Amino acid sequence: MNQDCRTPCGKPLDKDIHWTRLAEAAVHKGALGNSRQGFTLVQEELATAREANDASGQSSAIHGAAVLHLMRGDYWSAMAASLDAFQAAEKGADPLAAARAVTMLVQSLTPMEPGEDGLAMLERALATAIEYADPLLEARTRNVMGIVLGDLGRFDEAARQFDHVLTAINLGDAQFDVWRIVANQSNLFRKRAEAAARAGDRAACDEYVALGLEMAARTEVHCERHGKRPIQLDAINIAGMLLTAHGQVHAAVARFESAWQLAVTHRHRALLPFLGTCLAPHYLALGRLADADSTLMTAYDEARLYRPSAKGEALCNLAAQVHQIKGDARRVQHWMLEAQRASFDFASFRREAQRQQALIAGRWMA
Repeated sequence: MNQDCRTPCGKPLDKDIHWTRLAEAAVHKGALGNSRQGFTLVQEELATAREANDASGQSSAIHGAAVLHLMRGDYWSAMAASLDAFQAAEKGADPLAAARAVTMLVQSLTPMEPGEDGLAMLERALATAIEYADPLLEARTRNVMGIVLGDLGRFDEAARQFDHVLTAINLGDAQFDVWRIVANQSNLFRKRAEAAARAGDRAACDEYVALGLEMAARTEVHCERHGKRPIQLDAINIAGMLLTAHGQVHAAVARFESAWQLAVTHRHRALLPFLGTCLAPHYLALGRLADADSTLMTAYDEARLYRPSAKGEALCNLAAQVHQIKGDARRVQHWMLEAQRASFDFASFRREAQRQQALIAGRWMA
């Protein structure tokens, strides 16, 4: 343990708390939809930490930027910032800062296939949070563990992680937004519903859809009232996916269209590629060819800003379907080639991201 930056009992010194509070103030701005103000605060904190030659402070500021990037839906920038935050934490011999960076790194890689390696990294981060008595980091780490476990199909374990966070919040130990957890619980019901539908268990699917929709609705109402746009958008999208799993096409379209309008109005356009992959199949099923076409083109233009895009291949394949229906063979071929390029680019990026994760895991788990 580095006694220069920690007390003998493992708790942060005042200067560490100072940096953390500055970063959390920036994150709070992002949670209210003011990401620009949040990034301004982060830049100011980073400049001050650099002037003071404080590596822990730099790690805290960069971690705040990673969280803000993730709120905007920019997973790749969040990943890059997390890597930088980890390196600064290593330089400052700050295990708590390293654990924060690892947690955010794993979360930023969730668009890729879930893996046991990321879960092991989170378990080590959780142990660090508990050892150093950091309830906010513990809440964040358990939250990400719940997401990853749900992606792995370990639904009961995921639910227990979310329950742990809610208990800590209710006891006042963790200053974490309870509605983020409720939204993620709703999304876990979505994952359960989709798994039940694939297994042909209609009754279980119906039950999970009803539970998830109730949670999503409560989350949307609260976040609309308090201006928490990122969580509100998540809640609306989760509701749309739940309705899709239940075969309620028109209701799902209404939800996704609402999210699209909100994302455009409040400058959360990074969500448009995801929404394009949700809306276009429904539009095609409903015979709304022009709507599918315009939605896909807007979504694809946005996806190109985040190349390689996790949604690029799907958007291109959907565009090819649109032109197949139109009978435009030349455009079909164009979009099929674009899909292949998008797939290749994303696969290359995924390999590099996984390589970077493995390098960090080797240093973190040593």
